[in-house]
Amino acid sequence: MHVLGISGSLRKEATNRKLIREAARIGGASTYVEADLNLPLYDGDLEAAEGIPASVQALADQIKAADAVII
Repeated sequence: MHVLGISGSLRKEATNRKLIREAARIGGASTYVEADLNLPLYDGDLEAAEGIPASVQALADQIKAADAVII
């Protein structure tokens, strides 16, 4: 099972990140990836002119590919 973790904290050793990793381990994840949430603020004008930012599309692709998402 491929699990994607999305933490509300970006700190490397944040408690939320540790809890998500442990939940994935207990749940039997065969692969675990933490999402990169260094995303730009939403700007509809920029999206209309340039499309969806690459980092946002990468997160959407990760969510789509995951069997489970832990937030």
